Amino acid sequence: MEAESLTDASVSVSSSPDGLVSILKRRRASLDGLPPLIDSADKQNIKRKVRFSEPEEGIEQDEVGGDSCLILLLLCLVTVVISIGGTTLYCTLVDTYSNICTDFTQNVDFYVTNVRGFLEGLGQWLWT
Repeated sequence: MEAESLTDASVSVSSSPDGLVSILKRRRASLDGLPPLIDSADKQNIKRKVRFSEPEEGIEQDEVGGDSCLILLLLCLVTVVISIGGTTLYCTLVDTYSNICTDFTQNVDFYVTNVRGFLEGLGQWLWT
């Protein structure tokens, strides 16, 4: 990292009785419902320097996000294929006459019939 791209900032740090350190603003005792803690560390504000770096200008957020949609669609497609394949294997090898398999068979028949009709109509429209 280059020294020019870093910014120094002072942050107020408070510590809790548990030993945890927070860089957030302290809440008023009336909002917490707790009595205010009076501690020597609370009386003094401890200052720490925090360095923030500027983001790189070479990468645009739109360019990075474009591929994630394609990956999401591919993952959805793979999930559907695995689900249908698993159900087919179950119905073929394990229990052909279960309620799940009869419903699955009816749904497959319905969708295959509709897809076949769509493809025939598309074929007639393209080659006519």
